[in-house]
Amino acid sequence: MNSDGLLKPCPFCGNPNVSLVETLPEDGDENMYLVNCGCCNASQLPDSKQRAIHDWNQRDTESSSGK
Repeated sequence: MNSDGLLKPCPFCGNPNVSLVETLPEDGDENMYLVNCGCCNASQLPDSKQRAIHDWNQRDTESSSGK
């Protein structure tokens, strides 16, 4: 997990140093959150901080194989 313990390592390259970044859209609407791996540049942009953390930590192998 990353330094704050909220995010699992990158599911693509295994890098443990992933970032949760708060961003402000160009249209000035509500802030959004980007989860990004600085190693392979994998990222996702969900609609809330909680969703960003949940979606990033979700693993197909956990849900399908019980690991």
